[in-house]
Amino acid sequence: MTLPSPGVPLSLNDIKGEFGGPASPSLGNYYAGGGYVPAGTSGTYGAVPPNGTISIQNFYGTSNTPPFTPITNTYGAGSGSETVPTGATSLTITAYGTGGSGGYGYDASNTGDGPFYGGGGGGSGALVVKTISISSGDYGGAISWTVPAAGYGFRGNTTATGSLTAGSISVSAGGGGGGGGGYPTGGTGGPGGTASGGTSNTNGNNGGYGGYYSAGSGAPPVGGYGYPGVGGSGNTDPGAYGSDGYVGQITFAWS
Repeated sequence: MTLPSPGVPLSLNDIKGEFGGPASPSLGNYYAGGGYVPAGTSGTYGAVPPNGTISIQNFYGTSNTPPFTPITNTYGAGSGSETVPTGATSLTITAYGTGGSGGYGYDASNTGDGPFYGGGGGGSGALVVKTISISSGDYGGAISWTVPAAGYGFRGNTTATGSLTAGSISVSAGGGGGGGGGYPTGGTGGPGGTASGGTSNTNGNNGGYGGYYSAGSGAPPVGGYGYPGVGGSGNTDPGAYGSDGYVGQITFAWS
């Protein structure tokens, strides 16, 4: 608990109840760093002194509970659960969808001489940011998360689900779609992922169009922006698939 603010009576027994102490304590037992009050303890009127003049007023708004140290956990491909840490008062979830893969190239001559039609670039994954308040009743609870692996085509959504005192969590950062194949006129770009459930939601961008390349020229298009959910590049090599998109990720920042 925290000792009261000014305007509410505060006694030596209240201080003992918060910090402990001998059977018949005196204020001299409660210097900061002296065994009962942790060094650096601070309240309404600033820091509790480590020596010298001390008064009951120094203890308004103080607490024997150590301040919470912020924690940030980041996960890539996989699934699991995030436990609500004791002492946290706020959580920010940042989720990126996995980028779609690039499409395969096509050789219009079927001889390896071209002209070549590039595969479309994969769409980028969406970005979702969710901030929510944490209460003491949430401590020890769990939030489930999933981040799809990279690979050909659409790989699924990066998600976080759970229930807290402040409300339910249902975050989804959609993965980008795979780029189209180069036949017969150049591959279309894969669609960007769709964002939902956040305090802010940013959809992914569509991948680039494959287009036409004469023999020995050009470069495959890239997917949309939004690292790390960037889509993979399309391919101009006949019959070859483009690169995989970037794997998404999810971050839990506790404060």
